[in-house]
Amino acid sequence: MTQKALIKLDNTKKTGSTGGVVVEVVKIYSEYSFFKEHKYFPEYQNDKNYQIITVKDDVKPGWILTSKTNMIVDSNEPPK
Repeated sequence: MTQKALIKLDNTKKTGSTGGVVVEVVKIYSEYSFFKEHKYFPEYQNDKNYQIITVKDDVKPGWILTSKTNMIVDSNEPPK
């Protein structure tokens, strides 16, 4: 199983940030996940305001893609 997250990217023109927020998460159970990925988020494939990435199983909507480290973290957890 693969899990993909749709990330709404921060407005880089205003902030310079390369991070964003997880909007939606989809579990893909087949071996041909590349083709399935396009099925789940077709309207965002060419939208520069969004990014689709593979994430760990515990990632949920609302989590943050950090700008400097490009890690996905729980927005409700205090930093370690």
